[in-house]
Amino acid sequence: MAGTDLTSVLADCHEAAKNGYKLASDEKNVLDSILRSAEEKVRETAIEYKTSPCEIIGIGETLENQLSDIQGAVDDLRISFAEDLEILKGDLDKFSVTLFGRTMAGKSTLMEVLTEGDGSAIGMGAQRTTRDIRRYEWNGLAVTDVPGIGAFEGEEDTRLAFDAAKTADLIVFLLTDDAPQAVEADCFRQVKDFGKPVIIIMNVKVSVDSGKSMKLIERDMKRAFDYDRIEDIRTQFCKFAEPFGQDWSNVPFVPVHLKAAYEAVRCGKSEDEETRSQAEFWSRVSHIDELKELICEQVSVRGKYIRVKTFADIIANPMIESLSELDLQSGINRSQGRIIADKKRALEKRKEKFIKDGKKRIESFMMRLKTELRADIAVFAEEHYNDKLADVAWGNLIKEKDIEGRCKAFLDDLEAEVDDFIRETIREMTSELRYVSVDSLERTFLTPALVDAKRIVSWTSLIVGGGGTVAAAILTLAGVEVAAGPVGWIAAGIGLAGGIGLLFLESRGDKLAKARARLEKELTESVNSTCDNVWSQLEKNLDRLVKGKIDLVLSELTKIENVIDSLASTQDDLADSLRLELRSLNMTFTGNIATAVFGAEASENYMSKITTSARIPGVCTLLTEEREGVVGEDFRTKLSDLIAEDVRYVTATDDTSVFVSDVLGGLVRPENIDCDNENETVIIRTDDKDIRLYNRLRLLEQIVPYKIGG
Repeated sequence: MAGTDLTSVLADCHEAAKNGYKLASDEKNVLDSILRSAEEKVRETAIEYKTSPCEIIGIGETLENQLSDIQGAVDDLRISFAEDLEILKGDLDKFSVTLFGRTMAGKSTLMEVLTEGDGSAIGMGAQRTTRDIRRYEWNGLAVTDVPGIGAFEGEEDTRLAFDAAKTADLIVFLLTDDAPQAVEADCFRQVKDFGKPVIIIMNVKVSVDSGKSMKLIERDMKRAFDYDRIEDIRTQFCKFAEPFGQDWSNVPFVPVHLKAAYEAVRCGKSEDEETRSQAEFWSRVSHIDELKELICEQVSVRGKYIRVKTFADIIANPMIESLSELDLQSGINRSQGRIIADKKRALEKRKEKFIKDGKKRIESFMMRLKTELRADIAVFAEEHYNDKLADVAWGNLIKEKDIEGRCKAFLDDLEAEVDDFIRETIREMTSELRYVSVDSLERTFLTPALVDAKRIVSWTSLIVGGGGTVAAAILTLAGVEVAAGPVGWIAAGIGLAGGIGLLFLESRGDKLAKARARLEKELTESVNSTCDNVWSQLEKNLDRLVKGKIDLVLSELTKIENVIDSLASTQDDLADSLRLELRSLNMTFTGNIATAVFGAEASENYMSKITTSARIPGVCTLLTEEREGVVGEDFRTKLSDLIAEDVRYVTATDDTSVFVSDVLGGLVRPENIDCDNENETVIIRTDDKDIRLYNRLRLLEQIVPYKIGG
């Protein structure tokens, strides 16, 4: 079968590729529309934000970067569809096989064997440049030999290798019969993540030096190809799959001796008859025909299904990856928003308490000041009732009281208290935000000092000027313009009391008592009026402090919350749209394969009993039956064999907890699953670290329209 003619098979593969391309193109057009809508929403959010950006240091840049990142992610998703689909479009008529393996694993030798080359490329793998991707044809198949992978050739080579794998139909992965290496297993795991069918070739290393007899070579070959030995190596390699939650036990595993296979090519091309006669020996001991037969069998039996799968997966893989990332980021943003909302509510309560306490403190402060000034009035009136310079004396007394400094210190204390609880609020919020895996918000929400006593009330220059009357000076202290008002006249008249008193028939004692009482009365009224005005000014400063600091922070937090909420909504909407399209793609793909296998009528009958489908390409397809057992085992096994994926059923049910548990393969019991229909959230309580649960969760997020937490 090594020389099987694949012409007719490849013609069928070409037709299947055209159907696959149409499937992928139609899906891409729908996705382009979805992504344009998401981009528009992000753009609207960005415009809305930029019209009123956050003034808080650092926040604006963080939000702008997040907006830019989401726009970039949407762009990258579209580009990944377009570029890969364009590559596949150019190769519609080619069944693509890509060779993977580390440097010196034998890829170049395999190429020489398949192309029956002259051996010039053998051993040159280590000298290849990073962009040296070789393409050739064997038996009608397009074979691509990529540079070495993993840590052997560098990051650029690895990237090129994986880029080639994305658009391959079949991957041939080369190992050697040395002890399996973890780096090879990790690369193989990444290859499997593409969902491609894979054949593992184990290049057996046995010396075939020219001086060695044929019998010794054949003896050593039999030992090297011993079934138990090969099985042990295969088992060792497959164990690497367990930490990744994958199962490699069903991956075809073919031992070959590539150097002996090349010897068969070389001998077959020799002009020497004796040398040519050795070609059959080298071919037999190399087991190369088994590899060729397996590749041809894969193409013959599964080729047309593989080609459709390649096109479906080129769309499905980035959708699945994006869906997981969108759900994760949306969940983080929702948590972020809740934290900020909680801190806003806490800050609102602190604000209300601060205003209430602040007014009480102002009242207490002013009552003490008023009592203190009133206590000085009696003594001052006794000493200065007949003093022409009483206003100057009173001004000096007021200056000594340092009312401006005391008021400023009082306001500074209030402002410091505001700064402290704002700082504490932000510290708590920052700490909690770090808990939800967001970038650290090391920044201050504190604004520059708002209270400038001289700017707001201009006390000092008016108090110590000394040129005004006592009452006028006190009122001006509170910011009242009274340059020549009635109070000023009364105060000015104090100095004239003695002269005016001569016109009246009053005793000196009566006159003095009246003068003292009048001065005391005027000073008391002035102190009351002034303290009331200072009281009012302090409350205005309290209001300015609240508006200029607390309300500013609340406003900024609201802006941040709105942007985050808008981003989370956009991510949710995009994830929901992708989820719907992914289910549609999975159902269409499953239906296409079923039609090719069972015919249109039988396929329609099967598919009518399946309500939805989820896939992890290359790992598992999960089908939801409308009732248990209605689809049948025949459908499952044939589908599984052709697309090389584990195919499983779950039964639709209105009990969400039971359904989720079934999707999770029973790894979490229904009683440990809570469904919040109002918030569309599924909470899964488990300490199970089984990697299988991760894969099941990836299937679950495609099926249920809920956020998954736990």
